[in-house]
Amino acid sequence: MTRKVQVKICGITNTKQAEDCVEAGADAIGLVFYGRSPRNVNIKQAQKICKAVPEHVAKVAVIVDMPILEIAEIVKQCQFDAVQLHGGEGPEEVNRYKERLPAEIIKHVSGNADDLLREGARYNTTLLVEATGGVLPGGNGSVWDWSNAAVLCGKYPFVLAGGLEPDNIIDAITKADPDAVDVSSGVELEPGVKDIEKVKDFIAKAKSIESQRILDLCF
Repeated sequence: MTRKVQVKICGITNTKQAEDCVEAGADAIGLVFYGRSPRNVNIKQAQKICKAVPEHVAKVAVIVDMPILEIAEIVKQCQFDAVQLHGGEGPEEVNRYKERLPAEIIKHVSGNADDLLREGARYNTTLLVEATGGVLPGGNGSVWDWSNAAVLCGKYPFVLAGGLEPDNIIDAITKADPDAVDVSSGVELEPGVKDIEKVKDFIAKAKSIESQRILDLCF
């Protein structure tokens, strides 16, 4: 049977944000562990946030080039369901993480349609697809040609990201037909501060679209 597109709200920085996003219908929340990010959290903050999130909502740790032992400790201490890798991890590292970490692995990739197909074959895991080229790892809120990601449909479960916001989410989903979508800056008042009305609007619009295929669960 078909399912609604899943929605992940990323860059959560406090318990109230997490609770508001859950109430709005988020399927997953993302917490960033990267010191240069304005949305960075530490383990103590993450523990409090994760404890406030019910089991049916996935908790995702967003990691950039961190040693596997540190990642394992974060997963253990905070009970994360998934780890989203945004660094230069190659296929061998990703496979090692999949074997050793008690969490799902999501790998960030970018590029045109041909690039994405190659990356999918290299990593063979859930992909997070967005633009690149900003000052920080990831898409940096950049809008890109979402239709490039459509080549992944039915081949690899994938999360669409990059420049998404309430005003364009329907267009983005229509072009890419993703299994899930990921938003951070597009629903913020300022970096690290979510606008709950934008969050509600984003989730409602994302879930208003009926997919024409059987969707994979990313979270």
